[in-house]
Amino acid sequence: MTDSTNNSKLIESVLLRGRTNRVDTAIFLLLLIVPIISCLLFGGVDAATWAVIVPVFGLLVLLWGIEAFKSGGLKIYRSPLPLALIGLIMIGVLQILPFYTISLDPFATRLLVVRLCVYLVFFAAAQTYFHTDLRINIATFTIVAFGVALSILGIVTFSGDGSTALGMRLTPQSIAFGPFINRHHFASFMLMTGGLALGLVFGRSLTNDKKALIAAGLAVMGIGIVFTASRGGILSFIVMLVFVSAMSFTTRPALSNNKTNNSRSSVMLWIALSVSLLLVMAGGAIILGGGESLLRYTGAGTADDISTGRTHFWAIAIKIFLDHPIIGAGLDAFGVAFTRYDSWDGTFRVEQAHNDYLQTLSDTGILGFACVAAFIFFLYKRSVSLTRTTQNEMRRSIAIGALTGCTGVLIHSFFDFPLRTPSNAFFFLLLAALATVHTNRAERR
Repeated sequence: MTDSTNNSKLIESVLLRGRTNRVDTAIFLLLLIVPIISCLLFGGVDAATWAVIVPVFGLLVLLWGIEAFKSGGLKIYRSPLPLALIGLIMIGVLQILPFYTISLDPFATRLLVVRLCVYLVFFAAAQTYFHTDLRINIATFTIVAFGVALSILGIVTFSGDGSTALGMRLTPQSIAFGPFINRHHFASFMLMTGGLALGLVFGRSLTNDKKALIAAGLAVMGIGIVFTASRGGILSFIVMLVFVSAMSFTTRPALSNNKTNNSRSSVMLWIALSVSLLLVMAGGAIILGGGESLLRYTGAGTADDISTGRTHFWAIAIKIFLDHPIIGAGLDAFGVAFTRYDSWDGTFRVEQAHNDYLQTLSDTGILGFACVAAFIFFLYKRSVSLTRTTQNEMRRSIAIGALTGCTGVLIHSFFDFPLRTPSNAFFFLLLAALATVHTNRAERR
């Protein structure tokens, strides 16, 4: 076993030397730095924070161009997933044509089109430069470690009222947590990083002592979710537990003639681990002072409307879609469109539908919804294919974990708008790359 491991590392190091250079490595590092910076800058939701993000991202694009010039061609990973982003960009451009403007909020649509272009280039670069198992592993453990650190930061700085993010940025119409303006979006971030950790814990690539260490970090991220009091977040986490176990069992090759007994033992072990993890999350939150957050999961304090207004927002999103069924009312134009249908007194400014799927329908109509559905379809198709064909157990664990994290945030998107936060969008695209990119030369074609 030792000789085999050493040989595989030697082969990987030879391939790495032949396929990378300093510029190539710098691009890879920037792909990790850009999301982390946007996350620490309050999720990148403020226009001012993009004054920092854009130059760093611009450096990434510049290096990609330099690397293409030096190598005599532009490296790009073939995948249908970026086509969905291109489709959304084209819809946004059509909505703000100067001679026939469809968007009810052209300025907001224009800004989101720019962001989508940034996401497109970022995702294409991530798919292209995550081309070795070593880089996949580095990205994975960096994301998990950052998730643990951010959860600790959020718990330590938790004040209860959530009126400011890290005591610096006021949040008058939302409850902040950690550096995030919206506590639910912090929960979504923990779902993504926690999903990666789940894949490693349930996988077979790590030793038990390393799994124990990652499980401890996973518990910390889980406690962070409980602290946010996000009901959609905890529901999504439970779905993730079921999903990661299903993926781990169904993508494993046959191990022996005692497969049935092994499967039963694995199911019992999964149940025990899942229940233990949930108990640790709840108990840890109580010990650390987040007991009041647990009450919200029972609906306490929201007796008048347990959905906290979401059913009203969803109904209006459907009305907007019915009036603009083909191409929608405009990317990110929901806030303006909402005022035309709202029956409330207008005390609060509602900018999102708190359901990304309904808002996609209202913003971009059937065409935009088809683009999102295509992205999700190819994400799962290619990721499941990768987990079933790869011979690398670590790669399988990471792909399952990344897809689990994506699943968590996609479930949460039924109750909120987590991917409208730029940092969450960046990390989601990183997970999509980790879930689908083939590192084997024959598999990459």
